[in-house]
Parts: sequence; C-alpha cells; structure tokens
Amino acid sequence: MSGNRRASSIYIRTHVDCRALDRRRFGRALMDALKSIYESLDVQTFASKTFYDE
Repeated sequence: MSGNRRASSIYIRTHVDCRALDRRRFGRALMDALKSIYESLDVQTFASKTFYDE
C-alpha cells in the first residue's frame, strides 16, 4: 500500500473481515501472483525487492 506498514495494517484491519477469508483461495491467488513475479526476476533481485529493512 503506502509503504507504511503500520498504516497499511490498520487500514486492512478496519476494512477486511479476516474471519471470513477463504485462506485456501487467498493462498492460491497469492502464490500465483508471486510465481509470475518470481519467474520474471532472478532470485537475488526478487529477494531484495521482497525482503527489505525499513
């Protein structure tokens, strides 16, 4: 979202009912999206864009 993890977390909690989340469907969609990104980048670039310190 904004790059601000705290603000993003608060936004998600106020706008999404996580109890109603279909975890399998969400996980499948998430992994499909990550797969296409992962396949277009080398591992080092993917990791540097995914896991960073603020």
